[in-house]
Amino acid sequence: MIISGISKEQIEQALLNTNVFFDNNLISQIKPLSATRHNVTLRVKKSHGKGARISQTDGHAMVSACWHSYGKFIDNLFKYSNVKVRAQHKLYDKLNWEWSDYNIGSMMYPVLYSDCCRCKENGIAETIQSVDINYVNQKDLSAECWIVQIQGLSACEKCELKDTDKCGGINIRKTLKNDKGFIIPI
Repeated sequence: MIISGISKEQIEQALLNTNVFFDNNLISQIKPLSATRHNVTLRVKKSHGKGARISQTDGHAMVSACWHSYGKFIDNLFKYSNVKVRAQHKLYDKLNWEWSDYNIGSMMYPVLYSDCCRCKENGIAETIQSVDINYVNQKDLSAECWIVQIQGLSACEKCELKDTDKCGGINIRKTLKNDKGFIIPI
């Protein structure tokens, strides 16, 4: 993530404040881009310690920091004024920051980022914004646009292929069903 409007020392202090929750297991890799702009990655000292991420596919321990670690760290960064954080392709400041979970799996096998750690077992996890996940049986999907079949017509609103000859959801938009007769969203 890119953090701006803050010194390296302030980032280190925010990490110290965050480490209170994670038994001092978090470490940072800070690459200065300027005096007040930095590329920051969080890691852990012990892959089986608090704040460590686990793989979404097989559950093995990783040296990457988990979703809860990043969230608490960003909370601590915003205790300083004028801080901006670019993460997950979004730019956050103190006014628009909120914890939000997202799928790091696939459309067919979704896994929430917040579920890829042991924070709930360790009592660290707080009740954060919930995210609904639709589980879809692959046999119900046709060869047409999968995003429309899973998410519904709202997926078409930002699609650059809508109303072109490459659109895979033209018939779905007309009938609200896929070729197999299932009503969308599935």
